[in-house]
Amino acid sequence: MVASISLQAAIIASDDFESYGLGELNGGSGGTGFASSWVAATSVTEVVTPANSLTSTPSDADPILGGSKALELSGNQSSAVGRELGVTLTDTFYVSFQVQMPAGTISDNLFAALYIQNPLFVGAPSVGIKANEGPGDRDFMGRSEGNREVYGDEQLAVGSTTYRLLAKVSKTGGSAIYNNLEFWLNPNLGDELTPDGVSSLPAGTTTGVSAVDTIGFRTVNLTSDDRILVDNIIVSDSFEDHFTVPEPSSILLISV
Repeated sequence: MVASISLQAAIIASDDFESYGLGELNGGSGGTGFASSWVAATSVTEVVTPANSLTSTPSDADPILGGSKALELSGNQSSAVGRELGVTLTDTFYVSFQVQMPAGTISDNLFAALYIQNPLFVGAPSVGIKANEGPGDRDFMGRSEGNREVYGDEQLAVGSTTYRLLAKVSKTGGSAIYNNLEFWLNPNLGDELTPDGVSSLPAGTTTGVSAVDTIGFRTVNLTSDDRILVDNIIVSDSFEDHFTVPEPSSILLISV
């Protein structure tokens, strides 16, 4: 694989699921900036038409519109769905997505999170829902690895409410591995310097993720009635890129 990168590009990869047919996602190759198709567990993933599109509205930026389709997660799988990026990341990057729970029950440790490189919770960053586990039973978290969660202030609600989750993943203090994750829940454009929380690995940690070429979603403790919707996945090298709809000219150009 050879990656050709536009010097003006900031968005590394994105997918809004609009180009897929309804139903099975496995093998779908829409979106931009990926090196492969989605590999999805057929029993727990599906492209659906949401009853309420996943739109979020920052107070200081244009609305981030949800489309007519979204990815639905409806069961338990360590790697419910995953996909290889068109480039391998070794420097700081940002990842975001919109999420909604249209049906189900918010039970303890109901979990649906975007994993970075490794679906296992030990030694790998992730960001998403971990219900009733934060202070005051908060539900949205980001973490540098399992059991190092930081949480946003808002609670998950079943229904039409859409939440936007954003994380900055970086290497600090000369670390060879990604040892720092900053987390925002429903961020505004001006919030880059004030994350909701920062999760860091202990100084001197050497075991973990040093390079990233895969993202995906892990689900745990979902019942047969629970539904989680995901839309507008964006990976970029800039905070600001998560407040605009990606244009083809602003996305890394990948040739495989």
